Amino acid sequence: MKGLILSLLFIVTVKLSAQVATEGASTVEKNTFRIENINFLNFDNSSNNKLWDFNSLFRIGVAKRVELRVGHDYFINRFSDNNGDGIENLSGFGDMNAGIKVELFNSQEEGKFDFALMGTYSFPTGAGAFSSGNFYTNHMLLFANAITDDIGVEYNIGYQDGEEKGDIIYTFSIGASVVKDLGAFVEYYGALVNLNEAEHNIDFGFNYSIKDHFQVDATFGLPLMKKPESSFISIGVYYTFAKRK
Repeated sequence: MKGLILSLLFIVTVKLSAQVATEGASTVEKNTFRIENINFLNFDNSSNNKLWDFNSLFRIGVAKRVELRVGHDYFINRFSDNNGDGIENLSGFGDMNAGIKVELFNSQEEGKFDFALMGTYSFPTGAGAFSSGNFYTNHMLLFANAITDDIGVEYNIGYQDGEEKGDIIYTFSIGASVVKDLGAFVEYYGALVNLNEAEHNIDFGFNYSIKDHFQVDATFGLPLMKKPESSFISIGVYYTFAKRK
């Protein structure tokens, strides 16, 4: 249970506007405020348990190429036996996290090559089983490249605190425009847990821009290279408030 929650905290900490795990290299503009809400439904196929994760991330541009971030989760865990009997719900807030992202390089041609550094810090503010009980840090290098006008890749590598030696984190995503305002993506993400055991996951989905400042997406994901005992679906909504005049 606790391991599942920690892995979910990792996922929602480093997500971006279209993918689950990969974080983009761009920051929100100065004096711009962005709200990102992603609602996950996680299935544990071996136990029939379901975990809802309502994640909110708030991003504000405090300077050119610098943004501050605050994230929070609310979990609902539904326990049941294989026959569907003995159903029990457990809910509560997870640990709060805060962070900063800084664009270190931004190419003159938008998206041609961008590079950023992001640090995220998790505080043990959650309730009961939904808290790690410890202070954790996560530091990522973020990269983005445009292949064509309609196809781009983003990839991250970093390190986060763990139970012992910590974890190396790696992600890669490729996205493409399908038609006007509609895009599709495939994403690989994983971790070298405790600098020893590798984990591999994949997800794919679609994102739709309703307006320049308003976007929605849908994603399906599962583990790779082992029997998929767990999987998830998610729906995301992203809204950017215009800069102050």
